[in-house]
Amino acid sequence: MFKSFGFSLLAPRSSLLSFGIITLIGIACAVYAADPAETWNQANQAYQQKNYTQADTLYSQLLAKGVYGRELFFNLANTDVQRGDKGKAILNYQRALVLDPQFAQAKLNLHSLVQSVGELEPDSIKFTLGYYSPYFLWGTAVAGWLTILGLALLAFRRGSSLARLVLFVAVPLFLVSGGLLAWIGSGNRSSVLAFTIRAPIDIRLGPGRSARVVRTLGLGVPLRLLSVRGEWSLCEIEDGASGWVPTETVDTVVPR
Repeated sequence: MFKSFGFSLLAPRSSLLSFGIITLIGIACAVYAADPAETWNQANQAYQQKNYTQADTLYSQLLAKGVYGRELFFNLANTDVQRGDKGKAILNYQRALVLDPQFAQAKLNLHSLVQSVGELEPDSIKFTLGYYSPYFLWGTAVAGWLTILGLALLAFRRGSSLARLVLFVAVPLFLVSGGLLAWIGSGNRSSVLAFTIRAPIDIRLGPGRSARVVRTLGLGVPLRLLSVRGEWSLCEIEDGASGWVPTETVDTVVPR
């Protein structure tokens, strides 16, 4: 659940001052290492007490420290729902599903939330497959090595039935996995994948409210964040249309 924190101290010297400094550093490190678990418990307690603002603050502190986990994003999404921030809730449910595409409760909550919003179109095939990009990477790697093994066996033992069997399985797997990997890339773990967290949002031709509106987006729409320039961000949606939106209205799946 929590990111592990590792610390290494220099070997102590004979001086009392060095010993004192090292001791203080050790104590500080121990406190810091224990802090995420304590913050997590406090956040859960605040949620149970319906103090959703405090819970949101504490969960966000964990994110700021680089502590990521499916349960953290899931609880944060539930807190967003209670606070009425549906855009952030959709984003955080998506973050939980990126870490675990089979997270049933997150799927259920996200589906219910999307239905309540009533603005979203069904996910594209490419977006759905994007959850499984790590599997395609591993599949391509394994199939590649099996293909090499099959070719090596065939070179040393021509007509080998084992080599033919290995190649019969590995080559199609390599082509399919490799093709999907080339299509979706890093998928939903991409650092540029973002969602709209406010609505409605006007995509404009330029970074300014006087620029012409190209498209209007609803809540929870996936897009690619191409560039951030202060208060405005250049983005591209799935159908290829691109333009500028206020930076505060979108956020990336990979926390910034």
